[in-house]
Amino acid sequence: MQIDFEKAKAASVKDIAARLGMQRRSNGRYTCPDCQAKAVAVYPDHAYCFQCQRYYSGIDLVMQDQGLTAIQAAAWINGADFTPRPADPGIIQIDQNETSDILTDFVNRCIPITADTTAPAYEYMTGRGLSGEVLERLNIRYCTQKQYYIETLKMILESDHNIRRLQAAGLATGQVDNPRPIYVEWNNAGLDFIVMPYYKGGRIVYLKARAVADKADLEKRNIKRFINLSIPLPCMYNVDGIADADAVYICEGEIDTLTALTDGKAAAGIPGCGSFKQEWTEPLKGKQCILALDADRAGQAGTSRLIKTFERAGLPAPKIIRLPPGHDLNSYYMELSGIK
Repeated sequence: MQIDFEKAKAASVKDIAARLGMQRRSNGRYTCPDCQAKAVAVYPDHAYCFQCQRYYSGIDLVMQDQGLTAIQAAAWINGADFTPRPADPGIIQIDQNETSDILTDFVNRCIPITADTTAPAYEYMTGRGLSGEVLERLNIRYCTQKQYYIETLKMILESDHNIRRLQAAGLATGQVDNPRPIYVEWNNAGLDFIVMPYYKGGRIVYLKARAVADKADLEKRNIKRFINLSIPLPCMYNVDGIADADAVYICEGEIDTLTALTDGKAAAGIPGCGSFKQEWTEPLKGKQCILALDADRAGQAGTSRLIKTFERAGLPAPKIIRLPPGHDLNSYYMELSGIK
């Protein structure tokens, strides 16, 4: 089959999304075909999910949505007829308590990041100026490539945590008849990764993970830096930690939140500028909020959206920290601290 890839790559991604039947939600976003969050912005030449931080070309979008190969997806864009994959029979339903139990079990199988100060994961986090005390307090963990394979296999084989329950808890993705553990990409690449639990009401409700590798190296190898669970994000990072605070820094991402905590501030984090939800203003009521988002276009746009969200919730306007151009909170903290 001769495929005109250039024609397929040049096709409007907005048109492709419409052909796939993707519906625009009330928040102006589309549902991500990977993580299922209503957080995808669709542009003429690409789509981007603000939840799982995944970029989609038109071909990527068709591959993920229809279960086709790259060649088949390009042919589909160009007008060929392929039978779409069968409807997903559905993920089993588990409640929040069982989800929390499964996520807690997985976290407990990972290594406390302060257990080995020579481990690459510990060196990476402390090399960014983060306090070992803060990392321990927030139960930051890491997992080696070999350990992940062994422990995930154990979880799958155990009767209480089969692959479908892992999928329902967000630790596996894909169709029910062909699920795969979400961190398998890093496992295949031989990478360790850092696990950052989200707590709400004292229980783990979500996980964010980061590969232990340089950003440039990961981009060169086309490997994700961060992986989110394939379930909706239920709260801000470290929301439990701000309950008694009078002033709270709202940071962009977990690393920036850990940076503020290292500096002695009360802080909560949002994983991306577009991920803040209206209901997350509830634990912020009665507190002075300080926005410390990245000094880039996305951060500026996110700051404007958050100010409007605060207004709708009847909260006072937050204070804003204006970081130097090109900086996030962590990079600026490192610069001020003389960390290279």
